[in-house]
Amino acid sequence: MTPVELLRKARARIERPECWTKGANARNQNGDITYAPGDAVCWCMDGAIYEVIYGTAHCPDAVRIRARDLLTQATGLSRIFLFNDATKTRHEDALAAYDKAIALALAQQETTK
Repeated sequence: MTPVELLRKARARIERPECWTKGANARNQNGDITYAPGDAVCWCMDGAIYEVIYGTAHCPDAVRIRARDLLTQATGLSRIFLFNDATKTRHEDALAAYDKAIALALAQQETTK
């Protein structure tokens, strides 16, 4: 798995507004915070990355770290949750940050070819 693939899959997890949350990495169908992989129905931006990783047979740490670094860079803040959980952040903003991170990852792929 590449950072681009990880970011795309994580973005897909939160693509529908009801699948995105604030204030927790993941929530179950009752809206309660959950830490059990497979129990969640919505995720924050960072939680979506971890959900994809848990569902993947193998995702190297370097890929996870790079994907999170790109997403952090795309938000313009020092931590993903600071962007995700900000009062002014809307679902569209979360998706736009993912789109920017994916574009950054694709640009890096091109320069390494």
